[in-house]
Amino acid sequence: MVRLFSGGKEIRMSKRTGEFITLRELLEEVGVDAVRFIFLTKRSDTPLDFDIDLVKQNTAENPVFYVQYAHARVRGVFREVRQRFGIDPDKESLTEYIKHMKDQQGLELMKKLLFFKDTLKDAVLSLSPHLIVYDLLEIAKLFHNYYNHHRVMVEDRSLMMGRLSLLKGVEIGLKVGLNLIGVNAPERM
Repeated sequence: MVRLFSGGKEIRMSKRTGEFITLRELLEEVGVDAVRFIFLTKRSDTPLDFDIDLVKQNTAENPVFYVQYAHARVRGVFREVRQRFGIDPDKESLTEYIKHMKDQQGLELMKKLLFFKDTLKDAVLSLSPHLIVYDLLEIAKLFHNYYNHHRVMVEDRSLMMGRLSLLKGVEIGLKVGLNLIGVNAPERM
């Protein structure tokens, strides 16, 4: 059961009177990524409230935008690092530098990424794709918090490479998760 909201009010639908919004109309209104992501935020046997206005916003309150923006933000950092330092995180072997990550926020994010594979396994075994969405939101939250408190491009090259390694893990995790639920992982936003 899905309840649609727009302008802060529920859009009333009735099978008896023939008043309803089709999935095609919703897709045209907000896009495939938003519909897929929001529909997967809840278990299939749980009612869903879908706020049309919310998923059209480019803000942190929009869960689709929030996760996709995390991926685009990582890709933006990689473009800047390539331009400023000649380091290509897509081709560079970064794993050896992860040992330079010692701050609490980085370790927490790293831990979440390490356990994401367990979430993927649980989601498949229990046929519960909403678990993937929950973790994507958590990864995005931890990443945005980390990014807002730690500069990636620093003078200490080992530390910078360690942070790039962490961001590479974020990128891979987000991309894999989004791909599994059929949502785009944009390069730019």
